Amino acid sequence: MNEARQGFRLSPQQQRLWSLAQQGSPIHGAQGAIRLQGDLRTEALAGALESIVSRQQVLQTAFRRPAGMRLPVQMIGEARRPELKWLNLSELPQAERDARVEKLWREEGGQIADLEARPVFSATLLKLAEMDHLLIVVMSPLCADGGTLDTLVAELGAAYAAVCDGGAKRAPAFPYVQFADWQNALLEESDDELREFWQQRAAESMQTLVLPCQIEPPLQPADREPRNGPVILGLPASEACRLEETAGRCGSAAGVFLLACWQTLLWRLTGQEAVVVADLYGCREESVLADAFGLFAKCLPVTARLQGDLRFTELLAEVGEERAAVQGFAAGFIWSGIQELAGGRPGRSPPASSFPPGLSP
Repeated sequence: MNEARQGFRLSPQQQRLWSLAQQGSPIHGAQGAIRLQGDLRTEALAGALESIVSRQQVLQTAFRRPAGMRLPVQMIGEARRPELKWLNLSELPQAERDARVEKLWREEGGQIADLEARPVFSATLLKLAEMDHLLIVVMSPLCADGGTLDTLVAELGAAYAAVCDGGAKRAPAFPYVQFADWQNALLEESDDELREFWQQRAAESMQTLVLPCQIEPPLQPADREPRNGPVILGLPASEACRLEETAGRCGSAAGVFLLACWQTLLWRLTGQEAVVVADLYGCREESVLADAFGLFAKCLPVTARLQGDLRFTELLAEVGEERAAVQGFAAGFIWSGIQELAGGRPGRSPPASSFPPGLSP
């Protein structure tokens, strides 16, 4: 006799990611590399990773799509238990070792063909030298975002110390399924104020950005991420400091400053007065979510209206105000809801973002 198991609804963020994958958009795992230098106890590291999985319910979750259903459900406790894979590269020449690390990094975080079959968590430990290791971790994008990777580093340090010192395990983190229920309830019980706020922005948020000399058709929503994966641009520390100082002199935060610069560039390239950019927002305001793993982040449409002889300092103020406003209503935002408010056809996706999520300021 088969035992009935309870499944939990996906959060709106998970639903959005799942829909993108079904449309053929490239989906990659949430991947990070942690350099571990010193006398490493591999058995303690394995125990620390096991402790993290036990504490974070989302890493114990499998995704199963019942027959006849469009979306999968979250099944707690059905995920495969992770194993710490180990590979010794310390005897290889430097050039060959670097090439192997790069190859493994690409393979571990490659494009995901099947979100249901993908393990929710995997870890590979590379020995680079006697006192130098690199830990590559990959989590299912349905279970993690950039904030989760940041939290993982702190969690791993605490868990490793606890295993080495024989300390007590920490209490379980806030369950992601409760966050998913809360988000779904907010959307289903949205009030007139929330609906009016997004109604005012719906038409602009659904616009398609047409770049000059564009050979392909204008980017559609399934192409929100770059075709070959995210593009990451880094600034040297000196340039980052100069950016902070310049933004400060303009009375702006660095993120708002970068966002306004990007929108100004797009305006110059396209001539479109209203430039909508998808801005990544962490959605971790509640203190209970500070150390929780999960897909919390959302891409929110932030509009800049570049008209007349608008000064850049005025644009900065407007973009900052608009960004704060949409973040204030973030809990009630989903792209499919914007589509409905704009009168879009069912099944049609929102337009491409002008600012890929991986590069959000």
